[in-house]
Amino acid sequence: MGTDPSDTAVFVALPEQAAAPFVLCAILGTLETMRAGIWPREAGIWTSGRPVFLEPLGELPISGELLDVLRQADEIEGLSESAALAVLVAMITAVRTELAKHTGQYWYARIQRAGSH
Repeated sequence: MGTDPSDTAVFVALPEQAAAPFVLCAILGTLETMRAGIWPREAGIWTSGRPVFLEPLGELPISGELLDVLRQADEIEGLSESAALAVLVAMITAVRTELAKHTGQYWYARIQRAGSH
């Protein structure tokens, strides 16, 4: 699994103050789809559990405690079904708590293909 390097890049541009709410909503949606069984548990490894995704989050107004919780995303695949569900529920709760700190800070984004203006 992963991304084909020949895939055309798409960029999401958003104002700095919208970055944390956008990322938190994306993480919450990912965790909820994993919890619901829409996406397999390995999705955590390829999405919010990737260091290339997690490391820059330290520069956003997101708590260190949540970042520690999110680092568990790449371990969910190896857990039993009941343990994975418990971790997902805890992660979802942590993301919701963090997102509540950004109430009123809605995200808005512009999506464009690489090389377009």
